[in-house]
Amino acid sequence: MSGTIDGVVVTEMLMLLGWIMIEIPILMTVLALLLPRGVNRWANIGVGLLTMVMIVAMNLTPDLDNVFFMSIQLIALIAIVGIAWRWRAAERTDAITS
Repeated sequence: MSGTIDGVVVTEMLMLLGWIMIEIPILMTVLALLLPRGVNRWANIGVGLLTMVMIVAMNLTPDLDNVFFMSIQLIALIAIVGIAWRWRAAERTDAITS
């Protein structure tokens, strides 16, 4: 498969990188349910920041629709990283108090 979009040559490697960007949020959805809280917190912070960098780096000269979608993605990622940053350890409810 090949071609050009907005002057960019679409190669197999570019397609693979695009699919990796799509698969990371899908993977994080599953991992959020499976990972322990501490690992999940740092995974969300790290992957959120990495995804923000990738979104901006791949759209250095965006057109209007790209700006719209980038804005929504970046706002959502900032919220995810902010929530993960404020996560605290769960309070124990089984402790004996006297």
